[in-house]
Amino acid sequence: MQFLNTTSTEGHPIYGWIPTKDSADRKFPLIGFMHGSTGQWGMYVDNLNLYSSHGAVVVFPFVKSPEKDKNPFTTNTDGSILVQAIETAKLANKDPSSPLYGMIDEDNVVIAGHSMGATDSIMASHTLGPVKLTVT
Repeated sequence: MQFLNTTSTEGHPIYGWIPTKDSADRKFPLIGFMHGSTGQWGMYVDNLNLYSSHGAVVVFPFVKSPEKDKNPFTTNTDGSILVQAIETAKLANKDPSSPLYGMIDEDNVVIAGHSMGATDSIMASHTLGPVKLTVT
């Protein structure tokens, strides 16, 4: 797997995992996962790594930054940052210079989150339209 460290078009940091592509025509589902309040990458990395190891591209956005999101007053509950991360991944899927180029099956999007991120995942599901699964 390859670690993803990018930024949304709106300037929000995004971490994630890209599974190893074993054939030219294989595409992977996309999982957008939003952390809880004071959530830290380290709290979720094992689970996100597991998802990717089973064949999913994972994006994990931050509200402000990995360090600033540890502050309990750094919140986002309207799903907008999670939507931005998913849309950024979809744009990268079409960009030949991106490591995500041609990797994502855009018909198979899963939105998930923990605590504050659960609220985000519900709101993002309403904004994005049809998704395969929403996990809160």
